[in-house]
Amino acid sequence: MEKIRVLIAHSDEKIKEEVLNSIESLDYAEVVGTAETGEDTYTKIINLKPDVVFAKYDFEKLDGLQIIEKAEDELKQNIPTFNLIIQDKEVSEERVVETLKKVGTKLNTFVRMPFGKRALDVLEKQKEEK
Repeated sequence: MEKIRVLIAHSDEKIKEEVLNSIESLDYAEVVGTAETGEDTYTKIINLKPDVVFAKYDFEKLDGLQIIEKAEDELKQNIPTFNLIIQDKEVSEERVVETLKKVGTKLNTFVRMPFGKRALDVLEKQKEEK
């Protein structure tokens, strides 16, 4: 079986490491890269073509929604499934609705830290669809 290719994007090394360690424990997924900024995330999506992206929602210059929109413009149908990581502050309901309207099925979920079983269920679902 072909492994699910995962990109992890976050500016906090501790969070990135937590997500990385959780995913590396799965035999059906492999981390193909990490990124620290929105711009770096976008570039790695285009170059590495992951199946799934776990990305910080509120990067400073290019946030999660903007990354998805920009990647969709470039990749058309081959856009990965996104899981946006949110932490300290709440994301307003209107921003969630706006994101879902624009992204549709390519946004799988908002993942709250700490990274836990619910987030890994995302990959389990992806494995079943592959």
